[in-house]
Amino acid sequence: MPPQRNIRLIIVFILILFVYGLIAGRAFQLQFFADRKIVNLAERQYQRMIKLKPKRGAVYDRNGNELALSLDIPSVYARPRLVKAPFQTADKLSRMLNMPRDQILAKLKSKNSFVWLTRQVDPGKAEIVSNIKMRGIGIVNEGRRIYPHGSLASHILGFAGVDGRGLEGVERKYDEILRGEEHSVMSDFDALGRPISAAPLLRGAYTSAHFLYLTINKSIQYFVERELGNAVEESGADAGSAVVMVPRTGEILALANYPSYDPNVFRRSSLLERRNRAVTDMFEPGSTMKVFVAAIALEEKVATPRTRYDCENGEFKIGGRVIREAQGHRWKNLTLADIIKVSSNIGAAKTALQMGKGKLYQGLRSFGFGVPTGIDLPGEAVGLTQPREKWTPLTLSTVAFGQGISVTAIQLVTALSAIANGGKLMRPFIVRQEVDYRGVSVREFTPQAVSQVVSPETAAQVREMMVRVTDPDGTGSLAVIEGMRVAGKTGTAQKPDVMTGGYHPDQYVASFFGFAPADDPKLAVLVVMDNAKGSYFGGTVAAPLFRKIVTHALNAEGIRVTAKQQAPRKSVEVRSLRAVEVPFIRRVGDRYMIPSLRGLTMREVAELFNEVPVKVRFRGSGVVRDQNPPAESMVSAGATCVITFAQPDSESGI
Repeated sequence: MPPQRNIRLIIVFILILFVYGLIAGRAFQLQFFADRKIVNLAERQYQRMIKLKPKRGAVYDRNGNELALSLDIPSVYARPRLVKAPFQTADKLSRMLNMPRDQILAKLKSKNSFVWLTRQVDPGKAEIVSNIKMRGIGIVNEGRRIYPHGSLASHILGFAGVDGRGLEGVERKYDEILRGEEHSVMSDFDALGRPISAAPLLRGAYTSAHFLYLTINKSIQYFVERELGNAVEESGADAGSAVVMVPRTGEILALANYPSYDPNVFRRSSLLERRNRAVTDMFEPGSTMKVFVAAIALEEKVATPRTRYDCENGEFKIGGRVIREAQGHRWKNLTLADIIKVSSNIGAAKTALQMGKGKLYQGLRSFGFGVPTGIDLPGEAVGLTQPREKWTPLTLSTVAFGQGISVTAIQLVTALSAIANGGKLMRPFIVRQEVDYRGVSVREFTPQAVSQVVSPETAAQVREMMVRVTDPDGTGSLAVIEGMRVAGKTGTAQKPDVMTGGYHPDQYVASFFGFAPADDPKLAVLVVMDNAKGSYFGGTVAAPLFRKIVTHALNAEGIRVTAKQQAPRKSVEVRSLRAVEVPFIRRVGDRYMIPSLRGLTMREVAELFNEVPVKVRFRGSGVVRDQNPPAESMVSAGATCVITFAQPDSESGI
């Protein structure tokens, strides 16, 4: 071989050795002495730290029944930098996910390294996406909040959004406990951007979130919601609320509002339906306030149950106004116990005037009016009481029967519980226990006494007064439970007209609250009906629902009660203390003599004409002020009588 050719081969060989030496050296350097920047660059291409949220903690009732839980639902994400054909990918995903192509394309062109395409998608759609194996597109499981009983306890539970954060109710109040802490997981991805070590992503079962047990009894809650809805629909009311509390502890066994909503699809509901009226809405309580006026008077030694008051024969002038009794009652002389039984406005006003504004104002504040109860639900209203300095004698008088003061349902039932339990004002609460994923108790929510409002002796005296309300001649007779002493009080208040500063002539809030058994109260129950049509008195609209709720709740709590269905009484108004007795229509041959109906209620007139073949037409509302034909007229079968009703003075109400 010529020497020149040998030299060229040697040079080529040396060059090859040199190149391979450089490659080997570089490989050795990268393997053992690589710059950290280069390592990080490689890791960013094939590894990524992903933040995963733990599955949201479940919520149970007091007996361990699931009220809210989380299920693993797939979500579709993208890593835009790895998507090489965004237009074609967007076309495919648009068909698979039934989403707008432009919306997907905008996300695929994002400068972010990670974007959600759609969250909590149908598992079938997610499986199709997973099978196609598109570069830069992946699936990860997330916890989706499920409410297995639909609308049950919706105003208590609230709901959580798609990002796992609580937005209303217990979900919002205890969001940090239920949500837990996020966990960061390093995951390896292949060249198409799919997770290789996907087990942590698919499992999603991190256990930092805790569970909650509520004070709610699912059975009682369901019954209250169902019967409240029925009562609102039957009465034509705009809305209603009901609360069941354990007086001794402040635990809420049921809290319901109607209308309601399904938290699984909360976006389909209105703000009106989602509003927790029992906690957020204020209303004038009407004559239920008389219970607390009596309690304060007894505690301050201003009166005894036998103290008598001149009720002015139905009309009491004060501050340029005339206070009248509801439905035309004309009582003359009543004891404090009688005032509660028959719900005398004038008697309550005179009791308050005897005490003075200082004692009454401070007493009502002690019962929790104008002060938040501290219930562990968001959005609680504090109610409204005018500053004591602004109270006039007229203010003092009207507040005594529940006008000129606003309360919430939760305030009212909490104050009532203080009468039931011997005078202790308890903080109402919804959450009973917090536990971790192993079922180990982390925290117990125990009863908290706020103050001793009245003495046990005073509370016992007021309880006895309230028992008389459910006597056959009391205003709350429709709340009676056979074989059991029940304590209660009716309330009916005209709704304020915020536009005029007065009161609507034909809009009322009817209520009834009480507890049972009266001698050893286990339950305190409040029913509120907003603007019922037709009969709108607390004794006729709210008291029957109270009876149903108490009967079911006592049975659910293991206290056996059998309440026979009672036929409506001829009237729930007091007869023994009434100046105007309910007359009867006398038949004379084939004709009927129509008596004087003045002072009767619409319900009484309807019942009266129910028994004869004479038609009746109503005009107005309130109590009878005029009738045509006039009293003592003889009419034939099929004739029509026109009855005109008028409202009592605005300071009236039972």
